[in-house]
Amino acid sequence: MIFDVIERRIRAINPNTRLSTRLFATNVGGAAGGLMLGFSLGIVWTPCIGPILAAILTMVAVQGDILYGGILLVIYYLFPL
Repeated sequence: MIFDVIERRIRAINPNTRLSTRLFATNVGGAAGGLMLGFSLGIVWTPCIGPILAAILTMVAVQGDILYGGILLVIYYLFPL
């Protein structure tokens, strides 16, 4: 929604601007594009997911109950923070 407002203001200044074509003109696709996207998302999400996942896995390793660990991981999967 906000990008639409920004694009309209840019078009008001320069009506011949094809902003969406220029911004999305990159031609990265297929397996390489998917790999790059997955790698970048992994880097971005690690600080958010890492501490909680490490705490769950440490708690399960200390207690030794695999079923309890599976339940915790399913709950973490269903209700992310």
